[in-house]
Amino acid sequence: MAGIQDYAPDGPYGGNGGSAYDARDNEHKIQRIETWEAAWQGQNPVLGAIKFQFDDDTCSGRVGGNDPQIDYYPKTPFVFEDGEKIDSMTVYSGDFINGFKFHTTRNNEFQVGGTDGPNDVQNLGNGEWAGATGRDNIHGADAVVDSMILYFNDKI
Repeated sequence: MAGIQDYAPDGPYGGNGGSAYDARDNEHKIQRIETWEAAWQGQNPVLGAIKFQFDDDTCSGRVGGNDPQIDYYPKTPFVFEDGEKIDSMTVYSGDFINGFKFHTTRNNEFQVGGTDGPNDVQNLGNGEWAGATGRDNIHGADAVVDSMILYFNDKI
């Protein structure tokens, strides 16, 4: 089983707001993704919040979505099939994470948020998404997801 040292990071994406977060599970890949969209700083939609469930049934907890003055709209969760991996991904960002989309080896697609500021993810490792972190101990997520470094399993 892979450990965090076996993960391929990609990013950072986004800006310099929010609180730090670490939405990874030491040796497990993401099995289910829950997301919420929101209107923020004149943009609608953006990635308001995200939550990962890993293949050992643990959860990351909700990242972002912490402003009671903002309405958050849940998207239909994405569940990876057994053996399904990401084969392409784009993160949309500027001063925060506008959204992201990905395509899988089972020809499934998922998209959340807006599409301003496209960045093609270059380092997908073996395609198993293992989580995300905020940039550092100052930036990450509060009202919306401000920044992300993505982690993918690097073992074949």
